Amino acid sequence: MIEFNFLRKQNSVDCENYLKDWLKVSKLDQQKVEILTALIFLNIAALLHYPYSLLLFYLGKTMLHRLSKEMISGKVLSVAQTLEQKSDQEAHLNMHGYSEEHQHYSQSCEKQEN
Repeated sequence: MIEFNFLRKQNSVDCENYLKDWLKVSKLDQQKVEILTALIFLNIAALLHYPYSLLLFYLGKTMLHRLSKEMISGKVLSVAQTLEQKSDQEAHLNMHGYSEEHQHYSQSCEKQEN
C-alpha cells in the first residue's frame, strides 16, 4: 500500500477550488478533468527524475483507481434507481390487475366492438 502525505501551498488549494467552482458554473464535468489530470501525471512521470517520477506515477494511478470506483458505484446506483422506478410504475399498473399491454389490448378490443 502506498500512502501520500505532502503539503500544498494555500495558493494552489485556492486555485483548485476556484477551478472546481468555475467547472460547476460552466456546467462542465469535473470528473473528466480529474481523469485528464491523472493521465497527465502518469504521462509525465517517465520524463522526470527519481523519486519525483514515482510520486507522480503512483499519484496518477491512485487517482484513476479512485475515479473508476466512483464511476462504477455511480453507475450501479443509477441502474438500481432506474430499476426501482420501473418497478414502482409496474406495481402501480398492476395494483388494478392490469399490465400496460393488457390495457392497450383491452382498449383496442373495445373500439373494434363498437
